[in-house]
Amino acid sequence: MGFGPAFSLGYTLNSDWNVVGEWSTSGYPGIITNEVNLPVIFSKDSRNQRTSLLAEIRYGFQSILFFKPFLSSGLGVAFGQINKERRKGWGPLLGFGLDVSALGLDWFGYLRQHYVYPDNALDLAGTGTQFDVLTSASVGLRYTFKKKIPGLGNIVASGPSTIRRGSEAVFTVSTDLDPLEYTATWEMGDGSQKTGQSIRHAYTKPGTYQVKALVSNAKESSTANLHVVVEQTYAPVTIISVSNVPTSPRVKESVSLTPVIRGNDFTCTWTFGDGGASDECETSHSYSQPGGFRITLSVSNPEHSAQFSQSILIQSDVCADLPPLSTVYFKRNSAELTLEMRQLLRSNMTASSACTDRMIEVYGAAIDNERNAEELASERTASVIQYYLNLGISSSRVRSGIPKVLIESELEQLPWTSRNVTSLLINPDL
Repeated sequence: MGFGPAFSLGYTLNSDWNVVGEWSTSGYPGIITNEVNLPVIFSKDSRNQRTSLLAEIRYGFQSILFFKPFLSSGLGVAFGQINKERRKGWGPLLGFGLDVSALGLDWFGYLRQHYVYPDNALDLAGTGTQFDVLTSASVGLRYTFKKKIPGLGNIVASGPSTIRRGSEAVFTVSTDLDPLEYTATWEMGDGSQKTGQSIRHAYTKPGTYQVKALVSNAKESSTANLHVVVEQTYAPVTIISVSNVPTSPRVKESVSLTPVIRGNDFTCTWTFGDGGASDECETSHSYSQPGGFRITLSVSNPEHSAQFSQSILIQSDVCADLPPLSTVYFKRNSAELTLEMRQLLRSNMTASSACTDRMIEVYGAAIDNERNAEELASERTASVIQYYLNLGISSSRVRSGIPKVLIESELEQLPWTSRNVTSLLINPDL
């Protein structure tokens, strides 16, 4: 065991990590050999010397009151003199210690093991193929040299006061310090955060936002504020097409108008050429008179506008001037159409052929003293409908009305005229 001074110099990377270099020297009783090669320990005639150069990195744990434990590891070289012969060895080292801040001073205690190769490098003992373990304990004072950290000084944050939605803008912050001596964190006012002295940002919604730049260094922190107004972005509007259904409308028939428009945040205004108007983009209109009319659609947003016009021809309602369809009659207790009645139904089909948008509604009737009067009225209705279908009229244009049973004693007309089926040409939308 020997005693001696030690001097170390380190650099603090952060609050937990340090890099340390150390020089130490100590004297200890030597080992010499006598004439018969027997070792003599603690000889008064021999004082050996050992010097170590060490480099290590230390990790400090969380402080507990005044105490902060740490671990270290590194590499070292040990120089020694045995019986006036200079020798050296090297190897890794491990240690642990405790920093103590008390009485206005920083104290430390340290226990280290240095593994020196070869094992006979310093004491001539060993095979020369293994490690020797040098254990040292140190107690001392530590002084920390602290760099003077300047204040932030004047902080200036800059950026646009007005930008468009979706457009990227540049925001910068500066101080009196070199950019490497401080950091900046931004709060953009829309929930997003960014870091850096110069950043880019785009807003997705219009509005007014408060932008904060938090600037800090090891000494202090400060905030600079900006206000940014984000304006709506309006794309150009274009009317691609306008469709009307039906394509050949008649008087009093509802016409549906559907446009295809490109753009955003636009409003629509229609004029129909007959004094009518609408502010719905998809709308409908009906005309009370036949003829040609000019339909105009105007579309606009706060920055752009477009207009589209097309003509529409309204046909007269030919069905409105048609005489009533013929009524057919049946023999008593019969639902069979005679040749004469079939001819009347063919006339009905010819008369209604121009009114493809109208429906033929069929009402059958029977007198109460006929067989199964209600059932007979339904059979007569079915007989007429089937004949219409045989003539080629679509089933979607023919439907059955409610069969009627008439009381003979209440009839003012001859009973045979009540054994009828009436065909009505009606508007299916009514």
